[in-house]
Amino acid sequence: MARPLAVGLLAASVVLTAAQTAQAAEVRNGRITTTLGGVPATLPVGGTFEVTLTVSSTSPHRIQPGGFSLALSTNARTGGVPTDGITVVWQDPANGGWRPSDRVDPSGRWSLSEPAGAVTVQPRGTLTVRAKVTLAGKAAKGSYQLTSSGLDSPVLISTGEDPATGGLEAKEQAQAVFQYGPASPGPTPSRSGRSSAPPKATARPSGTAPAEASPSAADPAPAAAPAAATGPDPLSLWIAGLLTVALAAFTVHSILRRRRR
Repeated sequence: MARPLAVGLLAASVVLTAAQTAQAAEVRNGRITTTLGGVPATLPVGGTFEVTLTVSSTSPHRIQPGGFSLALSTNARTGGVPTDGITVVWQDPANGGWRPSDRVDPSGRWSLSEPAGAVTVQPRGTLTVRAKVTLAGKAAKGSYQLTSSGLDSPVLISTGEDPATGGLEAKEQAQAVFQYGPASPGPTPSRSGRSSAPPKATARPSGTAPAEASPSAADPAPAAAPAAATGPDPLSLWIAGLLTVALAAFTVHSILRRRRR
């Protein structure tokens, strides 16, 4: 009983060791990471931006890419083809010239192909590829996501110029988001910054008569009517004159009588 058990444990140990060795060989091939740069936060209608795709390798081998690709997706489109109104041109890392995409997938993927040996990523090195992305009026307005897996169909080249065994670790996609086109228009404020609604009527306190409007300073007050004459009438003056003459005559008569005595 003990002998078959020992044989089984030995076989399991050999299988586990072989698996660990294969995994270690796979890890020694390294991995690549990809970053995206130059993607704006917003892009106006008809705008263009230049995106940089940088690939960094941890592999001790040279890497020969079969090409590069970018994908654009949006949930703003309600019809048509996802690539409508979108153009992607590439700066070929082999010669530095700009050229259109070699393949455009209707699902929204633009690819640049490279012949074998034209471009390589050096051991533990980096490679930067540039592309210009233009969105015209036909492109859907809204939020976009730009993604890239870095290298398409990479091949590991050993020191002897032969393909290396194994492959790279799993690649993670790089992504960036941006807003295309103007935002939804909001309510337009009035020039004064206040609400354009008409002012509400204010209730007048009950029992209080409204004050009369004061006359304008430009309208002079009406002139007052001239006062009527208040002097004595002619009859009163005649009677007063008679009384004065009679008094004077009486006074003269009294003086003459005294002298005669």
